[in-house]
Amino acid sequence: MRAGHVGIAIGACLATVLATAAPAHAGTVVASWGMNEASGATVMDDAAGANDGRIGSRVKTGVTFGKGRGYSFTSPGDSVADRSALVLVPDSSALDPGDRNVNITIEVATTDVDGNLLQKGQAGTYGGRYKVDISSGYPECQFQGSIRERHATWHTKINDGRPHTIVCERLADRVRISVDGGTPVIAWNATGTIANAKELSLGGKPECNGTTVDCDYLTGRIGSARITFG
Repeated sequence: MRAGHVGIAIGACLATVLATAAPAHAGTVVASWGMNEASGATVMDDAAGANDGRIGSRVKTGVTFGKGRGYSFTSPGDSVADRSALVLVPDSSALDPGDRNVNITIEVATTDVDGNLLQKGQAGTYGGRYKVDISSGYPECQFQGSIRERHATWHTKINDGRPHTIVCERLADRVRISVDGGTPVIAWNATGTIANAKELSLGGKPECNGTTVDCDYLTGRIGSARITFG
């Protein structure tokens, strides 16, 4: 093969590799919460649109997170139903992915072994749910759709008090999680359509009673959260 043809062949192979590695769609950011409000803020601003959140009175804003600011969450105890320990975003169809791909990126720092970070819907919710949580120190992604429920769990504990970035993704045939840019852990199989009529919560479950349903509050800090569909 002549040199010119070798260059063309190498270029074609590289283009194929890049096309395979790149996501099929860039997606649309449906909510972007920078969580950089000052101390005493009561509204979590959505830089992407209209999905602002209500900040509970127990949640501290304007706290240090890495080189910026974030929110501090303190558990009142999993047997206590206390919505003031949460940040709540009203239900909106804009936050329901349907059958689209989902990317949830959230920054967290905690020494807690268990706690829900972000969720829309809970177990048994009509229309399914999606959730990012920490279980026994390990971050986990959960997606329950019209076909099945799938979990992807990271292989290393992150409850070391340092900031970590969790990326949870739901694709057509898999759920995957990565932390701090690591190689994703994959749980295969499609989950199906997700669309419920529940508010979105950060820091724990919005519907709990402490007996039959634990509240799964987080004690720790969240620096930002972003949701992308596409």
